[in-house]
Amino acid sequence: MYRPVTATLGLLTLFTAACARYEPDARLPDVRADVASRTGLGLPAELQASPTPFSGELSPDDAARMALQFNPNLHAALEDLNVATAREVQAGLLINPTLGGQILFEEDGVRPMLDFGLAFELGRLLTRGRRMRLTTAEREQVEAEVTEAIVQTMVEARAATISLWAAEQQLALQSEVVTVHEAAANAAQILSDAGNFTAGDLAMHRRALVQSRFALGQAQLARIDALEALSNVTGTIISADASAILEAMSTFTNEEAFIKTTLENSLTLKAERKRIEALGIQVGLANVSVWLDGLEAEAAFEREEDDTAAGFGATLSLPIFDGGRARTGAARAALEAAELRYRALAFAVANRARAILGMLEVAKTAANDLSPDLLVQTGNEFDFEQRQLNGMQIGPLGLLAAKAKQLENQIAAVEMQQLWALTSIQADALKSGVALHGLTDTEETER
Repeated sequence: MYRPVTATLGLLTLFTAACARYEPDARLPDVRADVASRTGLGLPAELQASPTPFSGELSPDDAARMALQFNPNLHAALEDLNVATAREVQAGLLINPTLGGQILFEEDGVRPMLDFGLAFELGRLLTRGRRMRLTTAEREQVEAEVTEAIVQTMVEARAATISLWAAEQQLALQSEVVTVHEAAANAAQILSDAGNFTAGDLAMHRRALVQSRFALGQAQLARIDALEALSNVTGTIISADASAILEAMSTFTNEEAFIKTTLENSLTLKAERKRIEALGIQVGLANVSVWLDGLEAEAAFEREEDDTAAGFGATLSLPIFDGGRARTGAARAALEAAELRYRALAFAVANRARAILGMLEVAKTAANDLSPDLLVQTGNEFDFEQRQLNGMQIGPLGLLAAKAKQLENQIAAVEMQQLWALTSIQADALKSGVALHGLTDTEETER
């Protein structure tokens, strides 16, 4: 009694699972939870309309939140996950049985002959478990890639904010540089008109003024580019009067722990592991598919005159020409290639983490120690020139030259601060599991 009941329950469970329904966004809660655990920010359920245009102060975290809310590419990535989820459900479904039949009439047309058959693809049933494991691994791979795309966009939003901040600071300082060179050129012209300045010295100051104006134009273009990049990544038009602000930078000291965390959290490596798992399942499917492809079971019913008959039949593919060696070999080669690429990718991720940690330390030292000291020394130099001018020991051109040098050093300090901020964002990104662009280009091309 036990075995028939068990078999019946097993069949009911199988056919219930084989009739599963696809539900959109079924995996979205998992992605939302993963993103929140990695970044501390929540992913909205739906794409929202962006405010147009945005003005005011914007921090890197503000930009990341805007990207989550308004960037259509993130929600397009979620639809990619829906595609993979639908394929996973589809893999568990059984092929609909086919019903075939014919009615034949004899010459007298009195008693028709009936012949009906109900065919079911048995090979699909026997490989259902492997196909489900395959599509589950593929869906988990896509899920990791989608999470990576979301976190990567947030990183890009933060970096774009830092770039806008640096562009704004450099533009303001370069405007002061132009003012200084304008004053120097005017003073040089006055001295030249009085016969106290050579034509060569006057040309030098005029050339410096033109160069400063050229640099100002470049700074203006850099700010326009930064605004465009920030608008694209946040999905929001950023007003020209908007301004960016900095947040506290991250610091890491333990190289071994940092690299270990980077490797453990890497979404790229996670996706590759799921890809390897899927390829391993494909090897198993390739081994059995030569026998199971085309395997069908059929229930037949036939009525002829006063006789009726019913029975079962089966159709089996004979591997005479295609023994499956080629498809199995291709699957095994793809698996081995993926495993080797995974090793190379893990090596590259670890190297990148080590390099970023070194860059972070150098940038932090330059921004926190060297840049302030440089500004102090150039400030002292300018104060000295100011005292010299007050004591009639130098003319105004000497003081203006010291001021221009001070502004140039301030621009260099901004560049160091930008480098530290961007490197800090990259370090945080690695800890959050994002492989920076450039590590996977080869793999994506070869896929």
